[in-house]
Amino acid sequence: MAHKINFDRINRYSFSEVVASVKDFCAVFVQSKYSFMRAVGLSLFVVFVYHVLSSPEYTVSSTIYLQHKEQETPAFKASSVSATTESAEPVSLDVNALQLKGAVRKAIADLNLNVHYFAPKWLGKKEIYKQNTPVLVTLISYSPRISQHTLSVKIVDDKTFVLKEEGQIKAYLFDQLIQKPYGTFKVARGPAFKNQEQEVLVTFSDLNLLAEEYTERLTFKRKHLHQDLLTISLKDEIPERGIDFIKRMNAVYAEGYDVEKDSYKAAIGAVYSNLDSIRLEIARLDIMLEGYHQMLSERGEPVQSELPAPAAPAIAKADNLAQLQALQTLAPYVQNPVTQITIIPENLALSDALLQNLIKDFNQEQLDKLDLLRTKPEDSPPVLQSNKQLSAIQQAIVQRMGGMQQHVATQQQQPVEQPLEHHVLRVPATEAEFAALQEERQTKKTQYNYLLERREELSQLLSASKYKLLTIHKPEENVKAKSYVKNYFLAILFGLAMPLFLIKVLKW
Repeated sequence: MAHKINFDRINRYSFSEVVASVKDFCAVFVQSKYSFMRAVGLSLFVVFVYHVLSSPEYTVSSTIYLQHKEQETPAFKASSVSATTESAEPVSLDVNALQLKGAVRKAIADLNLNVHYFAPKWLGKKEIYKQNTPVLVTLISYSPRISQHTLSVKIVDDKTFVLKEEGQIKAYLFDQLIQKPYGTFKVARGPAFKNQEQEVLVTFSDLNLLAEEYTERLTFKRKHLHQDLLTISLKDEIPERGIDFIKRMNAVYAEGYDVEKDSYKAAIGAVYSNLDSIRLEIARLDIMLEGYHQMLSERGEPVQSELPAPAAPAIAKADNLAQLQALQTLAPYVQNPVTQITIIPENLALSDALLQNLIKDFNQEQLDKLDLLRTKPEDSPPVLQSNKQLSAIQQAIVQRMGGMQQHVATQQQQPVEQPLEHHVLRVPATEAEFAALQEERQTKKTQYNYLLERREELSQLLSASKYKLLTIHKPEENVKAKSYVKNYFLAILFGLAMPLFLIKVLKW
């Protein structure tokens, strides 16, 4: 026979025990109130020190709306991200683990987040972000064998800084290209630059390892009733950095939805490559035609009106000595291998417009190559293709320099100095060859104009194909700092429990 439980008796007994315990605690507290106060104060002090010394943590989130197109696309499971709904059920995202890591890697490279800045302070160092740092370091290329490297940048004046690393000290100029075994970078003045001695610690992190770390810290949330709404959240110690990263991730994630953009971008890339090749061919033909024009002028023969205007009269008007000095200054830049990052100064006061345009094309191609090197290795096909373009432009520059040096030396009745060993283009000797070159140039010009129109059409198609991205909640409006209220509450409980344990249990 089952025994009937008397719940009233249990409730009365439990209530009386609780009341007795509270009275006992109050009695102990009254007798040893100073011990309790010291224990609570000590616990709160320990939590306060932990609060001050620990790194802050902020959660930055943003909700975006993506307008889908009516097309069937396969959905991939994101196994490496926390994709949850309010009911903690997994939801499929239209991006797999590798695509997500690639998007994170691209966002980090675009923002140069693999370069960290630290300011020395008492008991350690404090990380600072771009708007608070006196210098900005642009990492152009890095060695994949080095996961992390730290160096010290000490500002001397508004033009010079000292680089300290591994016991070595060397002075450099701002915006100077610095090549080291672990990578290539340059140092520029930052937003918080002051013309006084300041020291900043700079740490380079591996892009792949940093992308894995950011991927683990990212969370995605969706609602079943609103599949077009996606919330992206990130925990970061610096809120401004988290805001910049989330903004960039929003754009990258929106671009990842479009299945048509890859084909458009590939077509645009092919058009750009053909435009570069044809532009160099036209420059080569112009050089040959101007050589023919110069040959006719030296013979005293009349020049046809349809010939392209030569650069020789412009050179003749300029100071010959200044032109030679400019060419001598330019020579070391074009002697460097194209695999090395080289930016040619554009303020050399050269009187040849074609040579100036070639220098601008060379610098622009170098800048495009820098963007590629931030996300791709040096032996990747896009970088190798860029090296081919640079080699062709460099060849055209060297040929143009040889023609200018010959013309200036002829005017000064001096022998031509050839500091650059390079093959000079063959100048047409007959009118038939000249006419053939003119016809070839006209054909190339027609192709060039057609490719320009095609590029504009593809650019419009690419712009129209992108999904409309609408930010419902901006990241700068959704920044939450880590709360320490729970820590202080637990400290108070611990401070009250410790004296009670010592007195009642250990009989102190």
